[in-house]
Amino acid sequence: IPTLLGENNLKRVQLLLTDGDVNIFSSFEIYRRDLYPNSIHGLCVYHLVNKGLERLGPKLVQREATNVKAQLATFKNWVFSWMQLGGVESEQEFEMSLKFLSNWLDGLKNSHDPAISSNALQLEIFLLKSILPHKKKWLFPERAGLLSLGQKTTSALEGVNQTIKFKSSKRVAPNMTLLESLKTQDVQV
Repeated sequence: IPTLLGENNLKRVQLLLTDGDVNIFSSFEIYRRDLYPNSIHGLCVYHLVNKGLERLGPKLVQREATNVKAQLATFKNWVFSWMQLGGVESEQEFEMSLKFLSNWLDGLKNSHDPAISSNALQLEIFLLKSILPHKKKWLFPERAGLLSLGQKTTSALEGVNQTIKFKSSKRVAPNMTLLESLKTQDVQV
């Protein structure tokens, strides 16, 4: 990257966004002082939340049940409110919201519906182990988040990727030829 973009340009970078790949952001941490001295690392919230919940999926009970879908949607929207424009604007607001989310999950863990209570426990573990440890990489109250093409992401590019891959009438697939992929994208545009 220094050869491609030039070291002077890298020193002007203030925020470097990555997905959740530890190889990428561990490299950033190694070279930050030399190449990105004015930058902080941010995680793409799409990868952190959506992909994290996808990995959590097999541990969830009755994922297709309406009440479970509503539970997951509420959890996801709550967490995204910490990471997007119009959401949490200060550390104090975040702490208050986290307290309310914890109270909500505690209430669900006491539900008479075993699927709801089991899933609430799984969501709490996901929150504690996968979301909160990375707080400094997604809580930027002083900067606006993005909503691009209806996708909650930290990057407009990721919103485009998600839309092209999954939200369009014909999606781009890894087994397509380059020509077929470009034609598919051109039709979507």
